[in-house]
Formats: sequence, structure tokens, C-alpha cells
Amino acid sequence: MSKKVISFRLSDEELAKLDEACRRLSQNRSETVVSAIEVLLRDYVHEGGTLIQRTPWLFEPPTNPEKPE
Repeated sequence: MSKKVISFRLSDEELAKLDEACRRLSQNRSETVVSAIEVLLRDYVHEGGTLIQRTPWLFEPPTNPEKPE
């Protein structure tokens, strides 16, 4: 897998939050950003201008309480 260098700007406050996340996860900045992107793509959807957290039960088929599995 090839990797590319990217650049983006963070305020001092945002950078402090990133560094705190790095400490909590025992990761470097790149690893933490990649982890965050994976979580966002897996757990969140954008609907009507709002970021909504997916719930696992929402994507499971409903069960029939009268018919045990």
C-alpha cells in the first residue's frame, strides 16, 4: 500500500484534542486520524444536515416474538 503526505490546518485547540486522542489510543497522529475516519464511516450517516450515529439494532432484521429462532 502506498501512502501519501497530506496537509491540513488545525487550531491550537484542535491540535491539543488530536494529541490527547493519540495519548489515549497509544497511536501517532496519522494512526489516530485513520482510526477516526474508520469510526465515522462505520458508525455515522449524514441525514438532513445532521450527523446521526447509527445504532446496530437499526440494521438487524426484526424478529418475530411468536416464532422462536
